[in-house]
Amino acid sequence: MRRILYLAAAWLLACSFTTIHLMGDSTCADKDLKGGTNPERGWGMIFRNFVDSDYKVVNYAQNGRSTKSFIDLGLWDKVESNLREGDYVFIQFGHNDAKQSDTARYAAPFGAYQDNLRLFVRTAKEKGARPVLLTPVARRWFKDGKLDRGCHTDYPAAMKQVAAEEGIPCWISPRAPSTGWRASAMRAASPIL
Repeated sequence: MRRILYLAAAWLLACSFTTIHLMGDSTCADKDLKGGTNPERGWGMIFRNFVDSDYKVVNYAQNGRSTKSFIDLGLWDKVESNLREGDYVFIQFGHNDAKQSDTARYAAPFGAYQDNLRLFVRTAKEKGARPVLLTPVARRWFKDGKLDRGCHTDYPAAMKQVAAEEGIPCWISPRAPSTGWRASAMRAASPIL
């Protein structure tokens, strides 16, 4: 993940922009650090550390959001109203869109999920902003004692298809995390497996 953040920051530093808007779920969201008891961090929290201080990063991501609930709860309206020409919009969803039993969040990968991504992308482009899609980050899901590399089902493929249609970048979270990461994840998860 660190490599992706470095690459993203390097790419952004080579470009001229005003604001980077981050949209996503808990894997991107800022977390409450009061009391020091919450070890959870979203990548959006640390992303600021990889971007020159001349640039502004605004993180709209929230725990539990999907493309559908991001729209329905008015978060997309906030992003849209703040977009300006030259801005970037980093869009990373998929974890909660896949929750079929939750009608407030579920968005089928080759249906509502793609439609919602197209809405974000096309609106950003109309305002002169530059959308970038990011596939969901690796989950710590295990199957038969091994990291489940297919846990995102069709969502990364659906996202890549939208990026190709719209002619925009799609940064792909590694489908297979490093061997070292897998080993440490297995050690950390072994008491609950």
